[in-house]
Amino acid sequence: MTFASFAPKCNAADAVKIINLSPGAALHMREAPDKNSKVLAYIPGSSKEFRITGSCDEKWCPISFRGMKGWAFRRFLRVPGDAIVETPSDLESSEGSAATTAFPGFSTDEPPTALLTAPDPDAYLGRFYSIEGATADHPLSLRDAPDDASPIRGMIPHDARQVEGLKRCIAKWCLVRYNGVVGWTLRRHLADDATEVRRLQVVNIDIAAVLPVKEYPGDTAADIGFIPSFASGVVQIGACDKTWCHVRYLGFVGWVSSRYVALEIAPKL
Repeated sequence: MTFASFAPKCNAADAVKIINLSPGAALHMREAPDKNSKVLAYIPGSSKEFRITGSCDEKWCPISFRGMKGWAFRRFLRVPGDAIVETPSDLESSEGSAATTAFPGFSTDEPPTALLTAPDPDAYLGRFYSIEGATADHPLSLRDAPDDASPIRGMIPHDARQVEGLKRCIAKWCLVRYNGVVGWTLRRHLADDATEVRRLQVVNIDIAAVLPVKEYPGDTAADIGFIPSFASGVVQIGACDKTWCHVRYLGFVGWVSSRYVALEIAPKL
């Protein structure tokens, strides 16, 4: 069976629709028709800015998006005249095409409407980072894609400095360069070298309560630890805005709600 025999019944320049993605997910546009190839762009599910540029086979379609050309899984595309059936989002395949929700800012859980090459908050623009919260036995992995199961390209030592941010962050991941190797690593371990180190204390919560520490700045992010209400010595390691603050406490790192921390007050002698 020839490659062209699966060509969609439409002109190559016709618009197509993204289907079968979970809410907030994005379509991966890959460098080659291979689920392990490099991701060139994360296309929001509502986007109408891409086109099919040639013949599809049973798995892949060649597409263009904002001047870039690549490949996308055919099952996530519906083209005019195509017989592919949409499936409920809860039956979505995890086969490499549905991205995690992408967060362009610290204070929103809304997915982006623009390509993720758009600038992130100032704390992630052209910055260099030190690593916090890792150990000599557990350095940070540099992965091929923002996914725990993605192939590892390299490692970042627990005491590394001058880790270069490359202006892309998706949920708990950020794209960085270290020793010439580019890959995705866990966002919470990237301490901003330009941030003034300040000691904070927990405020505004009940004595019996605890303050959750999130793996990225978003209400739906997983809790990776908790800080007791009476804690002091919480260290700011990255940007704080009106919603989130990037901190370290007793060896673990992540984001806490800015509402519940304040500058530590030195005890009166």
